[in-house]
Amino acid sequence: MERRLRILLLALFLFTLLGAATELLLTSHTEGWQLVPLSFMMLSVVALGWFAIVRNKTGLKLFQGIMVCFIISGAVGVLLHFNSNEEFALEVYPGLAGLDLLWKSVKGAAPILAPGIMVQLGVLGLGFAYVENRYQRSEYRREK
Repeated sequence: MERRLRILLLALFLFTLLGAATELLLTSHTEGWQLVPLSFMMLSVVALGWFAIVRNKTGLKLFQGIMVCFIISGAVGVLLHFNSNEEFALEVYPGLAGLDLLWKSVKGAAPILAPGIMVQLGVLGLGFAYVENRYQRSEYRREK
């Protein structure tokens, strides 16, 4: 059962990662701070590759650290998207305030919930790492 769960979580992670990276590239999310999510995505693939080769706790801990960075970058991304929309709304409608400003900021050109995919990927990756860690411990006990 654990083996199937590990495979399922890893497949979901990689499938979602591929889709999100493709979306970022298609929308030209490639300037300055916009490269952060793509960089974390590439690092996660490298960490997974390293873990697949060495199969040790260090590789898994590295992957977990990158997943925490995914979650943080997703939360920061939501704030950055919101602030960008707010600045634009204030440029177009200088007197805007209160709920009207909030509504324009939420509905702006930069989708404020889109960076949430990084949070989802981080949680999914941490779930995989948790199940993998449990699997490794049970395999170690069986070998003794």
